[in-house]
Amino acid sequence: MNSFCTKFSKGRTGIPVMHKDSQLLSRFSTTRTRGLYRVCQCGESFVSTRDYVRWCSTKCRKQFYSDRRAIANGDWRAIRKARHDMLGSHTRWEWSQKVKAMNSTCYWCGKLLTKFEVTKDHLTPVSRGGSDRIDNLVPACKKCNSKKSSKTESEYRAFLLASA
Repeated sequence: MNSFCTKFSKGRTGIPVMHKDSQLLSRFSTTRTRGLYRVCQCGESFVSTRDYVRWCSTKCRKQFYSDRRAIANGDWRAIRKARHDMLGSHTRWEWSQKVKAMNSTCYWCGKLLTKFEVTKDHLTPVSRGGSDRIDNLVPACKKCNSKKSSKTESEYRAFLLASA
């Protein structure tokens, strides 16, 4: 995001809208006194006099709907791209170092795991706003990972205490 974008609020459509700012006005045409300053989903800022405009260009609009349609239709390539684009990522080396640091044991039950039994478990699930960064991942056995499902770490610990 550009350094000149300092003040934001949610517009009627729920999209971040930049307030009029003297620095921002000088960057664009000074004759435009009306208009909303918005940030497109690609990260570019733009000026719009219409409340319903969400994209800085036709290309961005087409890309958004293309991705959305592909995910809705179950296009795995688009789904993998969307997962890759989510905040954070990790490398194979980081994952192997994490497993070694945990002595190849399950984070939840302490069972010793082989390299074929280890699964990646997100402490805060991606479906609940978690990232794919290495600090959000722990090694787990398939049984614990399946039981945890989409629970957060604290919810799963409470579940384990209640079921014990």
